[in-house]
Amino acid sequence: MIKHVISTVIYCSLICPPLACLAATQAQESELPSGLMPASTTAAIVVKPAEILQAPGMDLVPREVLTVAGQTEFGIDPCKIQNALLMVDSLADLRNPPGFGLVITFAEPQGLGGKIVDSLMKDNLEGMTIYRSRDALTPVVLQYNETTLIVGLESFVKKMLASKNVSGALANLMADASPDSQFSAFMIMEPVRGIIQQNLPPKNQIPPPFNQFLDLPELVESVVLEASFAGQQKGALKITAISDAAGNQIEGMVDMGIQLGRQVLVGEMTRQIDNLDPSMQLAFQAYFERAGQFMENQIRPTRNQKTILFEAKNQGGQISNVAVIGTLTAMLLPAVQQAREAARRTSSANNLKQIGLAFHNYFEVHRKFPSNIRDKDGRPLLSWRVAILPYIEESRLYDEFHLDEPWDSEHNIQLLAKMPPVYACPNLNLDKQTVYLGFQGNDAIFGDQQIGFKQITDGSSNTILAVEANEDEAVNWSEPQDIPFDPNANVTAVGSLRPGGFNVALLDGSVMFFPSSIEQESLKNWIQKSDGNVIKSPFK
Repeated sequence: MIKHVISTVIYCSLICPPLACLAATQAQESELPSGLMPASTTAAIVVKPAEILQAPGMDLVPREVLTVAGQTEFGIDPCKIQNALLMVDSLADLRNPPGFGLVITFAEPQGLGGKIVDSLMKDNLEGMTIYRSRDALTPVVLQYNETTLIVGLESFVKKMLASKNVSGALANLMADASPDSQFSAFMIMEPVRGIIQQNLPPKNQIPPPFNQFLDLPELVESVVLEASFAGQQKGALKITAISDAAGNQIEGMVDMGIQLGRQVLVGEMTRQIDNLDPSMQLAFQAYFERAGQFMENQIRPTRNQKTILFEAKNQGGQISNVAVIGTLTAMLLPAVQQAREAARRTSSANNLKQIGLAFHNYFEVHRKFPSNIRDKDGRPLLSWRVAILPYIEESRLYDEFHLDEPWDSEHNIQLLAKMPPVYACPNLNLDKQTVYLGFQGNDAIFGDQQIGFKQITDGSSNTILAVEANEDEAVNWSEPQDIPFDPNANVTAVGSLRPGGFNVALLDGSVMFFPSSIEQESLKNWIQKSDGNVIKSPFK
């Protein structure tokens, strides 16, 4: 339960101090208490929400709603949070979370109350009110004074109260922070360097040039992230190396990382537009290259001896330009991906339609629907996908098969590389395998014997012929292998190939898109050809 307090306080400390109280708090700002930082503290985050909310665009924060919700659930007004300081203890073991403490100061007196206190145990710690859960590993809430709450693991909260630390590596790092920053994050590497190095993979397991990044924990002394949202928006990331030589090495890694990142980003965005017409592809490629160069210029750092500094300032609309690039990319790529998926879905449906048409043309000749090709003892040798080759304009390939040999015989296995395009699912890159499968056994279309319309008593328009199976169900296309059907077990071989559902070819030659939400019983009824349960729509 107290975890909900933590999440609520952090959330509100970031976004919802009211603009209405800013004028009152500017004259008498509630400062964070001093002397609460244990010497073992490794990382800290400082947030000044009231100052952040002076930035344009925050007028529509739902302060009224948050105030009522906070008072009802927790007895506090989250919109009166003035400052927040999160401290994280040193990490001794990655298997166990580090100690932490969150100090929140309010613009006016606040105390924990509301519904949550009914589930907590109220006690006294060094003359202060403390709220504990019955779970010893759950964070506690301490009323430090009338305007300050401390939330954290009790062991670390006690360390905070016992601390008289006003200096130390992290405290000194925080003292050098810009007073204009509304958000700051600090970390010193020394206390955690050993545990990080112990859990990194060996260099020989990471290919070059990426393995050089494993040296970073040895090279970094501290990291500081600062951001200002009021007035001239700006942000800075400062990495301090252990020496000038280490700084030079880090600068080289950063430069390589920027280059690789740009190549990957531009390459991925370009890949997403390969279904557009050529002129539009060229236009997008030119834009991606220009945007990539702009982003590279914006994030490239400067180095002064052992300090590497990344800066972003809203000069000449630079931050706005970065936002525009991000927004356009975020809007473009999903739209392109949706267009590509729609094209793939249509192409796959056409493949299934050709398979369905081939089944009916085969029936017109043989008066039976195709099944796996078998030897004289009934053992399957080749798939029905081989049997219908003459009916998908692949007669020459059909003639190359030795029909009295299994699919993986010395001769037939060589034909695996000649898979017809109609068996290639456009969502996957499988040269010799297909996911266009039927269901086999227990009243499904494919069994030990060939069947005709007489055996399909549920009707050909109500019976599944073939489906798009999941990628992990793919089989060698000429292999007599399909999806084993058990009416007493869930059908799990379909539904994950594409978003929302899967294409299905019915025995009448039509193709439908079944939603992933289709009920198992309904799907089983569609698979069985003569169970007497006719389902008119996969949505029921």
